[in-house]
Amino acid sequence: MNASLRLAASLALVACASMSAAESESPVRTPLFGFNLIPKPFQKNPRLEITVFTEFTDFGRKQPAVSPEEPARFVVHVKGAMSMGVGVRGDRMPSDVELQTVLDDALAARGYLAATEDGPQPRYALIFHWGSHNGFDLELAGLFPELQRQHVLERAMLVGGDDFKKEVVRMIDWGPSPKDQTPKMSALLNQAGSNLYYAVVSAYDFESVAHDKPLLAWRTTMTVTSTGVAMEEALPPLVMTASDFFGREMAEPSAIWRNVRRGTVEMGPLRYIGEVDESGLPASK
Repeated sequence: MNASLRLAASLALVACASMSAAESESPVRTPLFGFNLIPKPFQKNPRLEITVFTEFTDFGRKQPAVSPEEPARFVVHVKGAMSMGVGVRGDRMPSDVELQTVLDDALAARGYLAATEDGPQPRYALIFHWGSHNGFDLELAGLFPELQRQHVLERAMLVGGDDFKKEVVRMIDWGPSPKDQTPKMSALLNQAGSNLYYAVVSAYDFESVAHDKPLLAWRTTMTVTSTGVAMEEALPPLVMTASDFFGREMAEPSAIWRNVRRGTVEMGPLRYIGEVDESGLPASK
């Protein structure tokens, strides 16, 4: 069995096992099994399937905590769109200015404030980029199995960092284990197997960047399934949804549903897949 077929079989097996777990253990159904008679392009308030993951470096863990009560200043470099995987033409792109405004607001809620000319020196230099990651169709996946595998692992890295990527490699090579048969894992695997829009914020120490020896403190990756939605309507709510996770170390990625109303920025409540603690954020394990 070639790599692309083995990958499809592994992901399908995990998804099927997770369906029964989702029905018996959780009132929240995973995005993989959500169903709507109206195709998403024609829905008034489509549901976005979102993941967010923040990783810290050893250097970042040593830095003072940031909060609205103890804020930190930053400068940001917007790199803009950087598409990965198979290129797709004609998608409606958000403007750099619009996305930076959304990012500034999302960061401010966590205590990260944009630096001003007459204010204190910034603590962080942020790099912000976004784009799409599209895979092959079934025919091309069969013709180029190794490249198909590479695309899946690149998306897995965006969904959940290096640890999740290793889990996907294990499942491709050896098949799923009982611990993989959960609603949340099903949602994460579905995300890694789907075409995505993504956004990435990387936080570097400002002083180290000024001396041309950049030290990464933390990085937040955000993904949203791109089927049926345009990039310009999906990325702003994606970045806004990630607000609670910027600069917050996470043991594992969070899988989130969010409904958006087309033509406005009005968004429905978040729904996390998996356990949550008393604050409403995903519980650490």
